[in-house]
Amino acid sequence: TLMPRVLPIRPHILCCIVRHIDLKTPGNMKKFLNLQNEIHDDLCVKRTVATIATHDLNLIKGDLIYDAYDPDEIGVRRNKLISARDYYDQLWKEAEQERKAKKRNQLSGINKYLTLLTDKQYFPCLADSERFVISLPPLTNSERTKITSQTQDILIEITSSQTIDACKRVMNALLRGMLKIQLGKQNEKLKSSNSDNIVESKFNSLSINDDNNKIVSQIHQTLILQQTRIVDQNGTLKNVYPSRTDLEWVQNEASVIIERTVE
Repeated sequence: TLMPRVLPIRPHILCCIVRHIDLKTPGNMKKFLNLQNEIHDDLCVKRTVATIATHDLNLIKGDLIYDAYDPDEIGVRRNKLISARDYYDQLWKEAEQERKAKKRNQLSGINKYLTLLTDKQYFPCLADSERFVISLPPLTNSERTKITSQTQDILIEITSSQTIDACKRVMNALLRGMLKIQLGKQNEKLKSSNSDNIVESKFNSLSINDDNNKIVSQIHQTLILQQTRIVDQNGTLKNVYPSRTDLEWVQNEASVIIERTVE
């Protein structure tokens, strides 16, 4: 649910549930984290345009609320529990030390996202039904919902202070990258959590070539995307992903099965 207090600060949020991903295969977790870092650096322009957060779906309690609060009232757990304001001040202090050490007039590119919250009375945050903050964009995510190599179902959260289209571009890039690094389950017939809710399936295969350019195997890869809706406090639909007009690039990809599901 999108609350009005967050709208002047960071109004755009897009979410998608991806089920049955493969983070258990050695190297896959590192590839996934590297993919997110690459998108943050490039398409997200060092997190100034948009920010990615990924969560273990099974560790999220109930429906989510996207709101903004006084940073003194938001807790952030690192080595110990501190307020969001103290965490932000700590990040800013470190960024300033780096700026001075390098004799620059402005913060370095990697730290410019901190200016998005300069002088903000409230900080945006995503909280679950138990009011536990799982994300503090664009600063950090909660340790509580952190993904591990055992995670199979994830919630992807993209937020932006600019446009919802920026969120969609980032989401598309992330899903496409997940297919490229083969995070989908392979050579298995998978069903969604509610098989009656499959809206659309695309069946293709990925050809693996050896050094002689001969096809040596066909790998079937499946990502199950559960359609996720964002509504305002009155229940009015603000956005849904993936909609029937999203993921147009899938038409040109010969690599995956994508099943779109609805609740």
